[in-house]
Amino acid sequence: MITDNLTITPEYGISLVVVILVVAMLIKKSPQMNTFLVVVIGVLVGYAFLLVVNNFFPFLNQWLTEIKGYIKYLMLNRFNNMGYFHIFPPILIVLILFIILLYNKNI
Repeated sequence: MITDNLTITPEYGISLVVVILVVAMLIKKSPQMNTFLVVVIGVLVGYAFLLVVNNFFPFLNQWLTEIKGYIKYLMLNRFNNMGYFHIFPPILIVLILFIILLYNKNI
């Protein structure tokens, strides 16, 4: 059950990517390594990464949240400025039908 205490931050996302990369490198370098050892090393690297990020880069989470908001603002602003977007779906449907008919040699 998800509670209010559990918040997924960009730091955890980055640490998850780091863990996946470390585990993939371990498996690629030595495929015969024990699976339990690979999982333990991955968890320890993830914990160490989070510890370093939280202690030495406390501004990282706020900075990544601001970047996320800026990107979201840019995307929504560009989406609102697309006046021709409302006519695009019918044109796309006609294009798909034309390609299907052309492929079936009915045109």
